[in-house]
Amino acid sequence: MNRSIKLLQLDEDIITKLKDHNICQVNHLINFHYEKEGFSQVETKMIVDAFDLYKQEELTKELRGRVNYFPLEYLDEKYSFGELGLSLRAFNGLTRNQITTVSQILKTIIHFEIYELDHLGAKSIAQIMTIVKDIVAREDLAKYLPIYASLHRFDDFTLTEIGFFEQMVKKLSALGFDTLGKLRFGYLNGTLGTLFNYKTMQSFTRKLAEYFSFTADDDFQFFQLYLVDNCFGKMSWTDILSIIGTKDPLYLEQLKKRLQGCCELLVNEEGVRLPYFREKIKNSSLKEETKAILEARFQGMTLQKIASLFHKTRERIRQIIRDRMAQIPLYLEKALVKEYNRFVWHPEVFKRVYAIDDFSFNVVKYLGERISFKEKYEYPQAYIQSLMDQGRIQAFSLAGFQEYFPKQFAPKMLIYGKTYDVMTKKQFLEFVIEHFIPKKGLHKSQIVHRANQVAAENHLDFAYDKFIDDVSNTILGLRYTRYYDYSLITPKVKEGLAKILNEVDGFYSCTYFYRKHYEFLKTIDIRDGYELHQLLRKIFQDDEAYQQRIAFNRQPMIGLVGMSFGDFIFQTWKTLTAPLPLDDFIDRLIENHGFHPGTLINIINQTLSDYICFHTLYNRKPLLTAATKQKMKAILVDEFYELEELKGILEKQGVQLQDYQYFSNLWLDEFGYKTHDVNYVIKKTYSSIKTLFFEKVLSHDEYVITPKDRQMRETTLILFIETLRFSYSMFLIDNERLISMKKLAKQGVSEQSLRNYVAALAEYLPHDEYFTYQSLVNEQYYLHHPAFQIVEDYHLHPDIIIGLIRNVKGIKKTTKGNLFKISSQPSIIGEFLKRLQKQHQFADVDQLQQFVKDHYGLVVKKTSFSTNK
Repeated sequence: MNRSIKLLQLDEDIITKLKDHNICQVNHLINFHYEKEGFSQVETKMIVDAFDLYKQEELTKELRGRVNYFPLEYLDEKYSFGELGLSLRAFNGLTRNQITTVSQILKTIIHFEIYELDHLGAKSIAQIMTIVKDIVAREDLAKYLPIYASLHRFDDFTLTEIGFFEQMVKKLSALGFDTLGKLRFGYLNGTLGTLFNYKTMQSFTRKLAEYFSFTADDDFQFFQLYLVDNCFGKMSWTDILSIIGTKDPLYLEQLKKRLQGCCELLVNEEGVRLPYFREKIKNSSLKEETKAILEARFQGMTLQKIASLFHKTRERIRQIIRDRMAQIPLYLEKALVKEYNRFVWHPEVFKRVYAIDDFSFNVVKYLGERISFKEKYEYPQAYIQSLMDQGRIQAFSLAGFQEYFPKQFAPKMLIYGKTYDVMTKKQFLEFVIEHFIPKKGLHKSQIVHRANQVAAENHLDFAYDKFIDDVSNTILGLRYTRYYDYSLITPKVKEGLAKILNEVDGFYSCTYFYRKHYEFLKTIDIRDGYELHQLLRKIFQDDEAYQQRIAFNRQPMIGLVGMSFGDFIFQTWKTLTAPLPLDDFIDRLIENHGFHPGTLINIINQTLSDYICFHTLYNRKPLLTAATKQKMKAILVDEFYELEELKGILEKQGVQLQDYQYFSNLWLDEFGYKTHDVNYVIKKTYSSIKTLFFEKVLSHDEYVITPKDRQMRETTLILFIETLRFSYSMFLIDNERLISMKKLAKQGVSEQSLRNYVAALAEYLPHDEYFTYQSLVNEQYYLHHPAFQIVEDYHLHPDIIIGLIRNVKGIKKTTKGNLFKISSQPSIIGEFLKRLQKQHQFADVDQLQQFVKDHYGLVVKKTSFSTNK
């Protein structure tokens, strides 16, 4: 089957076009969709006719078996075996293979069996081939034996065209064998055999046999294809013999023996058939688990049950079924797929007509086209009768069958005691959304959870791992997905929605139109701009009247085709005639276009960051004189500046604001700087001020925080220091220096011991109880876990221990002082004092104040007690 496409003898233009579609071998035409790939009806007919003729010829050849078109035995009288001049090894090798005549030698060559003989070396075979080639030439046998022809129409086939792999093509071409003709001559003169081993030569001879052999392979590939294409997978002996054109009983017996030797066919007294899929997997080399999965699936078990049974995901089960079925060659059910696709068959009718069981029907259904549950069953009585008349199916009484024809009522399912028609997975999810989801809606993950819950409580075989987005009865709002009744969208309502779309003349959030048309949208139960966006998209995105004008962007954005959010912001900015407070620009866009503030600010920063400084949006580029630039070049030396800091530095150096108007990358870039995070200017070599700070401090074992560092916003600096602490990279001591983990390691402190300490604290500390490090020590906490004692033995600075406490998940610290608790609520000193007073009933404030100092190490002002008496 993997022979060159040139065998079909099509026009060169068609051959070239097929090659352009990577169709180089005949077998590539199987299941090839000609019209989809751009072939005309005329071209398609030519290819199909040629392919059908080729298959018919090969089918006849397969069924006839080996045919000797010319008797060779006369050679034995003219040429004595003992006088051929064979070497002793060649003579003995042939004799040991029971080959003792010239005709026998020649048959092993023309049937490509010589390299299957034992006891012959490459030199012996080369000698034999040369001697026989001379005899063929003297006897003028080339006209009867295609392999010996001096010229043959297959000779110019390239090695790639006949199916050799690229690596072998390169190897053979390098030796001068780049066409089928050269390979043929290399075989006949024995030179090919001296270059390759027996195993490789056998693969070469099999390839030559595909083009020059008198014998068909006994794998009956074309016969199997014929059974699939024309005979529903089975054929009687009478029909087989009619193809061959003989009724000879002796020939029939020989054919039966040959067919019985093919493991892909089953032979019985009536005829031959392909194995059923169940028979194929039973006799396959697949793993037992894989066989069991395939059996279970086509017995009707659901994916979820199979997944649970074999402890795999449903997607993995799907993959196993898909991949393993592709590995299994032809089986009888494949012959029925074309029939299944003809009509919307009722399962019972199809099974009765084609005489298959439930298992085989499920296989055919899997292979066939997907049919919607909404489709009504057809009963093609005339077609069934025609199949009987042609003898293609076993005849049975249609009248009798119709008496028992299955009622076409859908089976039922029970949900909380009520009966419903059986639903698909998607339909069941829609049912749950309509009946069991709150009116305000839920997040998609919660809907999936609820659907699984309803299925489990009613013993239904539905399971969802994600939401099915194409359900038909939902609408997606700002936070929730909810049930929506689309019957509300009448033609009149649709006209009103179209008017909204007609108002789009730029870029908007649908929130703007929701607010503008609130009363109208309220009548159709639309609750925010996000829902309006999805509704408009669902109704109008395929409407040709709007496809070229309206672009439905990510919810809830809508605009003209070709315009992005950034494009619109930039166009709006270009209309400014003077600098404008950024907040005013934002408010104006929110009011006139409905944008969400957070999203809007991000887009503005991405689009107009070069024109924003000190919360002012400027309408033009800053202009700097050469003198100002010269001053700037001398002044800008630090790695970063806070904007107010830099403004002050420039003023001291005589550079006023009007000299540069505002800080912008449009001029900072020239000096190797860039704006960063609204508040800073940093050198371009750094990606962020965080990177700058980390690179600097992490290069030291101990780093003292400089006045320059404190020019950063306090919150920024605190965040960076906490990030270093949380990653166990550096710890803050005395609020002025950072000690690195590298230095602590040099002192014998291991990072893992610190991590173990934090993990042990998370287990030891009670939830929602206040403590300090001193209170822990006073309570001898270190006796409760080995990790505590290890860290205590390091005698670390208390600030490092406090840093470790702050690394405990869920820890909350008071604003002032190191008072902690594990809680979701903030740590408040007043609440702490109230608890202590309630627990210990102190006589006065002085007594409570002293207890807090002694046990917790906290000094609390008396004013903190005023509200806690």
